[in-house]
Amino acid sequence: MPQLGIGYRRLFNALGCSFTKQEELRIEFPFGEKHLQVNVGIGPKPIFGLITMGEYAKYAVRGGQPVAIQPEVYQEINQSQYAGLFFTEIICFLLIEVPAELSEAFHRDDPSAQEKLFSLAQERENTFRLAADVTDGIIGLKFHRQLVIDLLNESMVVFDDKRHATRASGSSIEVLDPIQLHEQDTQQMSQILSTTGNEKDEILQINGIILQWLKRAWTERDKINKFLSLLIPIEMILRRYGGNKEKQQELRLQAKAIRKFIRTHGGEQKEQLIAFFNALAERQRPTLEERFETLAQEANLPNWESDVKAFRLFNKMRNDLIHRGNIADIQLHVAVDEKDQWDLEDIAERYVNHVIFKDTKIYPHRFRPNRGQAIEQNNSKQE
Repeated sequence: MPQLGIGYRRLFNALGCSFTKQEELRIEFPFGEKHLQVNVGIGPKPIFGLITMGEYAKYAVRGGQPVAIQPEVYQEINQSQYAGLFFTEIICFLLIEVPAELSEAFHRDDPSAQEKLFSLAQERENTFRLAADVTDGIIGLKFHRQLVIDLLNESMVVFDDKRHATRASGSSIEVLDPIQLHEQDTQQMSQILSTTGNEKDEILQINGIILQWLKRAWTERDKINKFLSLLIPIEMILRRYGGNKEKQQELRLQAKAIRKFIRTHGGEQKEQLIAFFNALAERQRPTLEERFETLAQEANLPNWESDVKAFRLFNKMRNDLIHRGNIADIQLHVAVDEKDQWDLEDIAERYVNHVIFKDTKIYPHRFRPNRGQAIEQNNSKQE
């Protein structure tokens, strides 16, 4: 049966790179235990040419002017604005056997054949991305980060020695709702900003850092970075909260009993043992999840119990990512279930707003999950 390569490519602008004695470098090596191959090229002529997404908008307003992204494809680099530059090309691929009729259809540029082959590549996308992460990370760490910091594009690829096809992906566009500010909104904005400006400098500094991280999350395009950025302002507002009061009281009683036991049976070393135990006890701070539950109970926002359950899930995902390095699982989860991302953003916004302003008045959003009516009712009561 004929063989085709299916895989994933990253193409970087190798900023400021040149060779002293050769035109380019090309290395191919096996990767891991799943029969993957990685092909690395550094030089002026990437194997699969250059695809750029041109000028693109990050946002589009619903009902406004349509936004079109026109990819620019250059098989010959000297025809592009990047002529004369160096590139770092990383191709992570797997050779597979395919039926002869599928191979023949691919060589005829049959769209259905290409679609089937790209689907096979996308089924292994996480594995390909892992290989690319390891490879470009090593290149950047051991040789120079300038080789791998300017990502021009990434694409799925299907190829053999006669033909290739690529499916490039660019930055996503967020579709926004049109908004109108009414006279009441402008009056409230003036009042809120004037009141905020009269706060003490210490409070302004703390709130500024919290809101800075929230704003960074709003504009972040990378899903993993957005996920982590949303958790940071939540963690910052939780610093002023302890855990469940009943549980803390129970722990204090247990600690008191242990100290009594040490004084009774500790012998000559009882003072050292009590000092050691006190140092350990002081480190037993409430967990983030316990502190968030305390905040949620205090705020008593609509459906706060659901917020507690959701935060436990998000905190576990964060711990898997940071402490165990399970980035593939996190990345897959965030990419597949975009609702989690919007839910986390909603939680961050509502509880940051509660801590800073002590109310439930935040901007409306179509992804804010089933809380609009309850929030409006709460606002009416407060007024």
